[in-house]
Amino acid sequence: MTDSSRRQFIKQTSLWAAAHTFLAGASTHAQAQNSDSAKLAPQTRFAKLQLKANRLDEMRRFYHKTLGCPLVDDCADSLALQFGETTIEFAETEQELSRVVYHFAFNIPENKLSAAIEWMRGKAPLIDHLATGSHIVHFEWLNAHSIYFWDPSGNLVEFIAHHRLDNASRGDFGPDDLLCASEIGLVVPDVGATNQELKDLLKIDCYGVNDAAVGEQRCKNAQFRAVGDPNGFFIVVRNQRTWLMTDIKAEENPPVHVVTNDDLAEPVTLKTANAVIS
Repeated sequence: MTDSSRRQFIKQTSLWAAAHTFLAGASTHAQAQNSDSAKLAPQTRFAKLQLKANRLDEMRRFYHKTLGCPLVDDCADSLALQFGETTIEFAETEQELSRVVYHFAFNIPENKLSAAIEWMRGKAPLIDHLATGSHIVHFEWLNAHSIYFWDPSGNLVEFIAHHRLDNASRGDFGPDDLLCASEIGLVVPDVGATNQELKDLLKIDCYGVNDAAVGEQRCKNAQFRAVGDPNGFFIVVRNQRTWLMTDIKAEENPPVHVVTNDDLAEPVTLKTANAVIS
């Protein structure tokens, strides 16, 4: 083998290895960012989400039959399913809902993105990013990778692998790897006002607010803020901002009741969002 051929072989092999590592769901770059920092312990923020839904029969088939998530309660006009440490209750409504009804996300083991992609094959089409054409989204500022899909009611659903969380696991991917609901979207007229209201109520703030590299850009953003941490984010989005992975403008979400693991004395109806927190 000539020196030129040897260099080309090494280059091709290196590119293949880099791509393989990325698809395995644990970005080498992302892991390097946190090599000197402690992992965060998983501590579920959202105990329960109560949401509105259309097509309840299809939702039941998709989440229970297709994905294999356990049914907690099943009534004519509502159903509740268990996703790891979070229960989600869908109550049927005849009200016309927006094109993106809700956005919510599930934490998955940080080392299982590739396995999640394979598991979803044939269950629901993954959404390709309009700009990159890839269905894998790398959030460098979060040290996380995600995939997205639609459920039958029109919810924009995300599986997210946070590499800062100490939640890696072995074995094939399955419904038990949906560890908890870790994001709920709130579409609001004033992102800053909702950020402040959540801060006052739950003592959480825009992620990275104390990090000069992240907070300066993201925590003064009037269009989008992630309030909380990788164990549970309120994704606060300004009305008419385009949802990631789509060309759809955000509209005010239907009512949502978020039951947290915080010790609130009584439920609080937010003044700045269509949500109740308890």
